[in-house]
Amino acid sequence: MPNMKKPRIVVSAAVGVVAFLATALWPRAGDPSYPDPEVAMVNAPTADSIALFHARATANPNALDLTILAQLQARYGRETGDVAAFEQAESALTDAIALQPNYSVAVASLSSVYLAQHRFHEALVTARRAHELNPRSGGLVLAGDVLVATGDYEGAAGAYSEAAQQSASPGLAARLAHLDELHGRPETAIVEMERAATAHLHAGGSGEEAAWYQVRLGELNFTVGDLHEAQRRYQAAVALFPDYYAGLAGLGRVAAARADFETAIDLYTKATSVIPRPESLAALGDLHRVTGNSERADDAYATVEAIAQLAGGVYNRNLALFFIDHGRAADGLALAEEGLETRRDIYGYDTKAWALYRLGRYEKARSAIDQALVLGTRDSLLLYHSGAISAALGENDRAAAELGTALDLNENFHPIFANEARRLLTEVTW
Repeated sequence: MPNMKKPRIVVSAAVGVVAFLATALWPRAGDPSYPDPEVAMVNAPTADSIALFHARATANPNALDLTILAQLQARYGRETGDVAAFEQAESALTDAIALQPNYSVAVASLSSVYLAQHRFHEALVTARRAHELNPRSGGLVLAGDVLVATGDYEGAAGAYSEAAQQSASPGLAARLAHLDELHGRPETAIVEMERAATAHLHAGGSGEEAAWYQVRLGELNFTVGDLHEAQRRYQAAVALFPDYYAGLAGLGRVAAARADFETAIDLYTKATSVIPRPESLAALGDLHRVTGNSERADDAYATVEAIAQLAGGVYNRNLALFFIDHGRAADGLALAEEGLETRRDIYGYDTKAWALYRLGRYEKARSAIDQALVLGTRDSLLLYHSGAISAALGENDRAAAELGTALDLNENFHPIFANEARRLLTEVTW
């Protein structure tokens, strides 16, 4: 097996970060959706387990060990952001299926790997194959995931509903919560995600997978402007999985919303040292820009494109938004239109709309943003984009409603764009 790169971990944190974490008051008494701090740290190193099952599968190639190896490699990819880990997982699963073509667990796992690589057509075909082999393989849920990612929300709801008739699970509940979020019901989504997190913890969940539930709760609470609860959730994620990049970046986002830019920069620096994801690097650059450190902002920005290109297209949407907001709207539009060929979800249309707006093509931007708003999603950044387009078209009443809703949801949704939303709102209501 090729050597997998190790994440570069920042061992020491700045004093501001430590203080920021300490104020989160985690855990909250009586809330079963929070992990128990006494068991939160119990995790076996994924790399050690990979080595064990790689040795087993090499000594005696068989579908079971190869599938477990692949699942561990995929977990490692989620934990570290190492794209090569998903390629290794795909290879192991291909070998497993060659040995046992009708092994539904391997087929379902391959669908999950394809989805992580944004190979949506292959993921959907493989998920349906897994379901045909075994209706309890999780193939229906995976098919729903692909349909959400590609914008077929009705089809996804149908797949999830059918899966729920067979068996309930925390993962399925989390997916249904995401559909509620997309349909403009974030408060309902929070309640559903809390139930999902509780069920996952009660089932013995730990590590990165359990931390993901807390990150999702952090994101949902940030959406509705509850910064205190968002912070607590992100802190719980870091407690479950130390140095979890998503938890650290979430804490950075909360600090930035509170205008604690020094702490936010420290947290994003730590997150990008673990995994240099393009959206976190862009956020770090924006914070340096806000605080007047243009040299460090440029350093962070310079890394965004390189990282995105290394990932083989997985981060193309993040790269498109980065281009749009940093003087390369035409390049962003090209990426957005390319993405919409296979992924017609609301955020794909939002990205296209924002690029057209930056290019001054307001009528076409309106058409694209209307497609992005079709579900009634309550997302401050999405509504800010639509409000800016409405203002540019002279639709002041619509602009005021959209910008006002964006700020009502979370008045500090972005360190740059929240201020721009306030400025535009003043203009259109003058």
